[in-house]
Amino acid sequence: MRPDELLHPAPRPPLLRRRGLRVALLALALGGLGGAVDRARFEPCRLDTGFTQAQALRSATTMFVAEHPDAGCPCTHQLVDGGFIDADKSLLDPWGHPFTIECDGTRVRIVSAGADGLFGTRDDID
Repeated sequence: MRPDELLHPAPRPPLLRRRGLRVALLALALGGLGGAVDRARFEPCRLDTGFTQAQALRSATTMFVAEHPDAGCPCTHQLVDGGFIDADKSLLDPWGHPFTIECDGTRVRIVSAGADGLFGTRDDID
């Protein structure tokens, strides 16, 4: 092969170019499908993780309220600073959104906005 052929290879026939395009499009489509299947497969795991995190946060909040009845409903920083929950525990839900802590005097409620990040929708965890 001559050196100028290495720098400027001969153009491929149109049939090969089309075949290459088809292969590239097929690979792209399969990659997108694989990503969607992968996300759907792991969503139940995220839900389980979210419920577990919410339960741990609810327990910590209940202990805080029992020890500090006049302090009101704590924020996550108060729970960490008071030693009720470890700082290395995730204070964000599995989708990266902060949990909301609600106290009504007798009941503690921990809410996650879920995958869509919006409260009051079907995917909320509480």
